[in-house]
Amino acid sequence: MALRFPVVNVSQVTAPVVGAGNQFFAGARHFARGVGLCFRNPRLMLLGMIPALIAGLLYLAAFVALAWNVADLAAWVTPFADDWSAGARGLARVVAGAALFGVGLLVGVLTFTTVTLVIGDPFYESISGQVERGCGGT
Repeated sequence: MALRFPVVNVSQVTAPVVGAGNQFFAGARHFARGVGLCFRNPRLMLLGMIPALIAGLLYLAAFVALAWNVADLAAWVTPFADDWSAGARGLARVVAGAALFGVGLLVGVLTFTTVTLVIGDPFYESISGQVERGCGGT
């Protein structure tokens, strides 16, 4: 027994294909609409900047604390150099301190966006709700 499938007009099933040019200009219109929204409601932009400011202050405090204590940390990670001459011990600890500060900077660069997004989630939800109410449900 052969399987029979109903005949379906393909043009009724598939959505019309929109060209890349149309999609590009639709995106440009949405971008312009978003920029206009920011200029009409600068409070929303300021609200969106608060999480980055908070995260920036936290990271600044962490880097200041690291810079303040880098000599002690360098001595802590180089106990093997205690018996060396003063010049060699100092060089080893300067290199260790620079490496520690470099690793701290790298970790800061890699995690700043994540921390900002975690801090900013309630702010961004508030902005999203205000935009939905102002522009209609999308």
